[in-house]
Amino acid sequence: MKFVRQLQLADFVSLAGILPIWLAIMSMLKNEPFLAIFFSLIAFVFDFADGWVARKQKTNSKFGLQLDTLIDALNYPLFCAIFVYLYIFASSWIGAVVSLLILVFSVLRLSRMATNGILKNEKMQKYYEGIVTPHILLAVILIFYVETWIWRQPPQLLIASLLAILSIGMISSQRSYKPKSSFWLLLAVVVLSSIALYGQFLT
Repeated sequence: MKFVRQLQLADFVSLAGILPIWLAIMSMLKNEPFLAIFFSLIAFVFDFADGWVARKQKTNSKFGLQLDTLIDALNYPLFCAIFVYLYIFASSWIGAVVSLLILVFSVLRLSRMATNGILKNEKMQKYYEGIVTPHILLAVILIFYVETWIWRQPPQLLIASLLAILSIGMISSQRSYKPKSSFWLLLAVVVLSSIALYGQFLT
């Protein structure tokens, strides 16, 4: 119990994010993709909130970073890989390959993040190395929405190539800068969540 008492508020926020991740996975197992997307976005909010709490309370720690990284591995690579295989490629062999790429490069990206942390450029602006895992989640959600309502049967090779490029981009040296304002980020979450709920009620 001594270990539990050492946990910070930000750590509990991180742990709370496991619930929506688990609900998202169960939703996929029950063939409810829109509900799965909704819960994955709720998990993203918890991921955003734990960092915000840690910064406000100035309680950043190596343990907190490791915990956040492990939970991120559940919500981003694991969720995206399963979702892509089941709903983007309808359990095809191409989907299996793309899902594996997402898992492999996401794990490499998160491992690098846990080692290097957030970096700063010459102007002391904070950035991450490579495409961040939430960008993969965003891409997967947008592709699913497009396939559902706009372009019913896009070429699988096109979608596979796009996701493969994004996956490899996670271990690139490209700089992904942290946004100065959270407004547009939260607005995007609200919009995407609303679309997910709309799709859930239609099915």
